[in-house]
Amino acid sequence: HRDLHSFPTRRSSDLAADTSSTVENASNEIARMEREVSDNPDSRTRLEKLLGLYAVTGQVDRASEMAERWAKRDALDPGALIARAEVAARRGDRTRAIRILGGLADVRPGDPDTQKWLAGLHEAAGENDLACSHRIALAGLGMKDASIVADAIRCARDTQRSLLSSTLQSDVESSVRTALDRELAKPDRKSVV
Repeated sequence: HRDLHSFPTRRSSDLAADTSSTVENASNEIARMEREVSDNPDSRTRLEKLLGLYAVTGQVDRASEMAERWAKRDALDPGALIARAEVAARRGDRTRAIRILGGLADVRPGDPDTQKWLAGLHEAAGENDLACSHRIALAGLGMKDASIVADAIRCARDTQRSLLSSTLQSDVESSVRTALDRELAKPDRKSVV
């Protein structure tokens, strides 16, 4: 076995050079995407990529400006609503993020991602009843996914909705029943730390 001191180490000047080139690459990519968005402002893909670059580089104010401009063009555009909610969440404003995503749930009630996001945001805010409502809605959209249905059954039990819990469990298709029973036999993920 080798002594830890015998492993090659990188000098801090090498690390600084790597960091500097990474920052430069990110800046170049942002500048390129800004030009592309300017040249083609209707491109959802380019807008989303630029917003993502702003987010990962910590430029929340720029992401916010871009999301607001997008929303002004089409207030009900799901991408614009998601972008605005992400900015609010990055700023630590869960209440606003939930309110924005709630609007998205109205626009796209059958979107499982929206239900997952809302459940997670409500859970993080300690609003377990509301989180559970979204988990139940999600189960309604994906009754073939044993894990999703199990989460809904557990939260229904935890929030004293035993009749709903029983209904969810009995309404599952026979092809999913075995997998659901296995999921329900597992310890609750929230109680495992």
